[in-house]
Amino acid sequence: MFFHKKCGGGIDYIIAGLGNPGREYEDTRHNMGFRVLDILAYQTGANGWKTRKKGLECRARLPQGTAVLVKPQTFMNKSGECLQETLAFYKLAPEHLIVIYDDIDLVAGAVRVRPSGGAGTHNGMRSIVPVVGENFPRIRVGVGKPEHGDLADYVLGRPQQAEQKLLEQALEAAAQAALCIMSDGAEKAMQRFNGFKAEKKDG
Repeated sequence: MFFHKKCGGGIDYIIAGLGNPGREYEDTRHNMGFRVLDILAYQTGANGWKTRKKGLECRARLPQGTAVLVKPQTFMNKSGECLQETLAFYKLAPEHLIVIYDDIDLVAGAVRVRPSGGAGTHNGMRSIVPVVGENFPRIRVGVGKPEHGDLADYVLGRPQQAEQKLLEQALEAAAQAALCIMSDGAEKAMQRFNGFKAEKKDG
């Protein structure tokens, strides 16, 4: 089903950001992936988002190559349905998929890159790995854990102002990490970004 070459449309990578569709989920901690794609689309002057299969897409032409930015619209725990169909449509191997998502096991504002691996505890990744496999790079944006209260309420909640400033730095770094993977590979991106941790700023 998957191929290692470019598809007929000249696509080099699919960059997928995970999140939940709908206004009620905008800017929540669980939508870090969507927010990184918004940054990439803005920075690259990508065309407007269009519906294809089970996601929203736009195409970004970059010095590193051409990428399709994808926001699955299946809700988080069915993200794999969208990405499996997207890879098949563009005839790309999983190695040419980059997935960006939130991680409660990283402090707010941290960024981590991995070249491959299992799903962990993230519901979106638990949907993706069984249908795509483990051999694709991923970028995690730390959102931290609550000291008290329900975890679901926390990830579906919106960050406070101080936390938001940390996350904005991390989102920018995650966007750059995706471009680094495209140009130099996941190992180089790990070396460059895995020490990243947003700093508190006055004001």
